[in-house]
Amino acid sequence: MSIPEKYYTSVADIISRSEFEKRIKEKIEGSEGLLSQESAARLVAAELGRNEMRISSISSLRSGENSIIEARVESIGSLKEFTTRKGRSGKVLHLTISDETGTCRLVLWNRDTALGEKIEKGMKIRIINGKVKNGDYGTEISLSKWSSLWVEVEGEMLQIR
Repeated sequence: MSIPEKYYTSVADIISRSEFEKRIKEKIEGSEGLLSQESAARLVAAELGRNEMRISSISSLRSGENSIIEARVESIGSLKEFTTRKGRSGKVLHLTISDETGTCRLVLWNRDTALGEKIEKGMKIRIINGKVKNGDYGTEISLSKWSSLWVEVEGEMLQIR
């Protein structure tokens, strides 16, 4: 596989070339071939916290965008279970997160609600490729198929999704 060298160079100190190539291949396969090698390499570098993408402030988030943010967890709500009009069951967990510019909600749906067990109040998190929308309670960010979630543990960012 010929990978864009600039992306591997940016992460060479934290991941082997073979692991980097493996993750690119997984991204391409997961997208059913919609991602190019360059796009997949960019996403892998972004997940490792090394990219050319800019981290957005909460106050700059705009509905309809996918963004990268770093924030602190201010509060973790209670897990809520529900049934849709079509009879399907679901779960939702709301967290309030903030940075120096403002606050918003992180909304975790269904199987992602289990991530709430790995997150604590006061913890620093990083969301990569979070889906932004205006919800009933203001700006919300949620995880899509293409998102990743990182938490800071003992000064190191660890990917939990």
